[in-house]
Amino acid sequence: AGIGALIGAGGLGQAIFRGLNTQNTTLLVAGSFIIALFSVLADQFVSVFQHENALQRLFSQNATQKQKRRVYINLAVFLFLLLASALWLIPRNAIEEKPLVVATKPNSEQYILGEILSLLLEKHHIPIKRAFGIGGGTMNIHPALIRGDFDLYVEYTGTAWVNTLKNPLTQKVDFETIKKRYEKEFNLLWVGLLGFNNTYSLAISKEDAQKYAIETFSDLAFHSPNFDFGAEFDFFEREDAFKGLIKAYRFHFRSLHEMDINLRYKSFESHKINALDVFTTDAQIKELDLKVLKDDKGFFPNYQAGIVIRKEIVKKYPEALEILEKLDSKISDEKMQDLNYQVEALKKSPQIVAKDFLESIGL
Repeated sequence: AGIGALIGAGGLGQAIFRGLNTQNTTLLVAGSFIIALFSVLADQFVSVFQHENALQRLFSQNATQKQKRRVYINLAVFLFLLLASALWLIPRNAIEEKPLVVATKPNSEQYILGEILSLLLEKHHIPIKRAFGIGGGTMNIHPALIRGDFDLYVEYTGTAWVNTLKNPLTQKVDFETIKKRYEKEFNLLWVGLLGFNNTYSLAISKEDAQKYAIETFSDLAFHSPNFDFGAEFDFFEREDAFKGLIKAYRFHFRSLHEMDINLRYKSFESHKINALDVFTTDAQIKELDLKVLKDDKGFFPNYQAGIVIRKEIVKKYPEALEILEKLDSKISDEKMQDLNYQVEALKKSPQIVAKDFLESIGL
């Protein structure tokens, strides 16, 4: 009931994993409570048959009416649920049009984007099934898309270039090449780009940026002896992260602080560090009013968001392509930061945030 949600099989675990990834305590508690209740009921059902052969009780002259009644009730409940499931599933598979399955990775930004796609398509009477919060992200979603288990999702060009197409990070991300290879090798289409670039960057406070006149990575490198830099553990080990950065920009920070990725912003807020690595659409950038610096040497690759859809679906729903193209270049870095902020800091639901966004752009 819980683990199946990690691979898009649905179930009660969806509430738990959405709660964890959006820091929504209500969802987390609700999902955990329902699974616990389900476990208790299942244990009660199994216990009827555990200690002795329950079916023999029905034919035993020594069985009490209470024993027989308990077995009858549990069997009746089991048969009722079995029959209800059959009546529910068979007609749906037989007469309903198969919905498009929208998948997302397990984070707030992806939940919001998944809802934007779903709500927009539903508004145009295209049936949708949500498979949100898939564990493993691209590693599991991409193969499932090829198999036809999912139909569309939002991917990032840098991830497609490096993780899926296996290009070296030293090679510049080429969107035209990505589109051609996805169609040729996977029968998948990229539907334009949404407009924002969720890549790595470096950030400092706006006060420090003004004090030292810092706008770019090169500016920060010049003033780096005045800064204590913090980042997640693996950032310091990777050639495409800190090791490459110090070669490209010659940083000489006053001190370096390795930490869990979830502690970076807390450390900044408590003044343990005053420079850190960020993803450019992080909600905390808006929350802490940070200055995101320009990567003036283009060290980090682009991670522009775009919609990937199965070519077969476009043939079945040709209008879907035109509908989704309406989102092209509609979400800036700042807008995505704000949408993430509304979910993570203000605790709004991704669906409400997505609905409000679509209304704000006339869709």
